[in-house]
Amino acid sequence: MIYLIITTSIIPNENSRHYSVEDPNRERRYLECIRECMNVVHEIQRETKTGILPVCPVIVENNGKRQTPLNQMGCEVIYTNNNQLSFPHKGGNEMADIKAVLRHCNVKDDDLVIKMTGRYKFINASFVKDVIRRQHDYDAFLKFFNVCTREFMRNDCVLGAYVLRGRLLKEFDYKYERSAECEFATYVRDHVASDRLCEVQHIGMECCFSDDLRIEYI
Repeated sequence: MIYLIITTSIIPNENSRHYSVEDPNRERRYLECIRECMNVVHEIQRETKTGILPVCPVIVENNGKRQTPLNQMGCEVIYTNNNQLSFPHKGGNEMADIKAVLRHCNVKDDDLVIKMTGRYKFINASFVKDVIRRQHDYDAFLKFFNVCTREFMRNDCVLGAYVLRGRLLKEFDYKYERSAECEFATYVRDHVASDRLCEVQHIGMECCFSDDLRIEYI
């Protein structure tokens, strides 16, 4: 099984506000990007001609159970209260949400999990198609890249979209000694054999960064 976990936080927490600019279009951006993500899923479904979804999409939102426009996106939505938790960086809140989905969906150790940040948009289906095609060949798909300097870094990565086996996500916890990106990249390097690690060169994603709302294509 391949799960697609789309992380969302319609209302940013206090920790995020220290490092982000206010975005009046935050919710609209989420909806736009998630619709495109679901279009990718259904495009692949049409191509397989089986009528079966190629991945199981799940949205997680961390500001409490309520009705939101996310419920109209055509997939299961899990609401948590993890935005109330305090961590040294917002990666901790996001990882708490991811693990909540792993528990709720009873994700198996050998299942693959595609993690997608809800404010980032797939511009084509190539990344997801590649993961499906090579799902038995790799335990992780990750782009090692510093999004600020826009250059390859061995122990830095793009957290907007990555793929990891369920058991590896279950075992991961931030130590909060470095940035979320560096700690995650190092963890993957240390726990995934080199021949089971796909170093992604191009994701095909439009990223909207919360620190200044700049748009980058990765």
